[in-house]
Amino acid sequence: MANPQALISAWEGAFRTGTRKQALERNTKLIEYYDYIARSQAEVSLRLNDTAKLAAKAWQEFGIGKNGTALDVGCGGGDAAIELSKHAKSVTAIDMSSGMIEMAKKRGSALGIDSIKYKEAMWEAYEPAMPFSMGFSAMCPAICTIEDILKLEASAEKGAAIVTVGNRSDTGIRNELRAYITDQPLPGMMAEGILLYNMLYSIKRSPNAIHMRHRSESRLLAQAAIERYCLYYKCYGFTDSATSSKVADFINANAKDGIWAESVDIEYIMVYWVPHHY
Repeated sequence: MANPQALISAWEGAFRTGTRKQALERNTKLIEYYDYIARSQAEVSLRLNDTAKLAAKAWQEFGIGKNGTALDVGCGGGDAAIELSKHAKSVTAIDMSSGMIEMAKKRGSALGIDSIKYKEAMWEAYEPAMPFSMGFSAMCPAICTIEDILKLEASAEKGAAIVTVGNRSDTGIRNELRAYITDQPLPGMMAEGILLYNMLYSIKRSPNAIHMRHRSESRLLAQAAIERYCLYYKCYGFTDSATSSKVADFINANAKDGIWAESVDIEYIMVYWVPHHY
């Protein structure tokens, strides 16, 4: 018989979040990073990523029709929220980065969608004003405790879904850079989907899972990549000049003709379930 507390601890521990105070302090720094990412986008892509497909799949699996409502936690650039707005009567999307919210609004406007209600807020402080038909979150490590799961459930009448990663994900040169900076995993990263699935099963939910491979490539000027990753590692406490020098050395050594190229292969796992109260 599965031990619920052991499986809850295994899932929560995999995030390496630290104390709530440490998580909130890190969030404050990450806001600056994500605002920077949003500002640095000269053009916003109108092509929705694979999390949008997974959000639509969850909506379909729960059998929610056009009169349903959706909550997107950690909406980022708006991929899932924009897709859900095509299926739902209303969508509320929250994110702690005002820059990301503005990017999502621009993308939605360019696609002729202006019905999404955006709210700048950390999940830790957000209190849903009403129950939604579905609660959804993709690649958002803010949902990292059993209390967060119960909070998401409480806001979702028909179903809850979380997109996370599988153990076959490969972030390529990004991971090589991380290993060059530190031999320790960074705190606050996503926990593998199997841990979430097992934890939900142990607390008497009936989770389902869908796998999807997501491959992408990106190119940046080496100097822009150095600026981005120096800011990124400052979010995790690497504020010294030695780290900045290591970031610059690694990127310059691996750039070709002044261009830093990244290729990632992510195994998305969407775990979805009907809330216990339904």
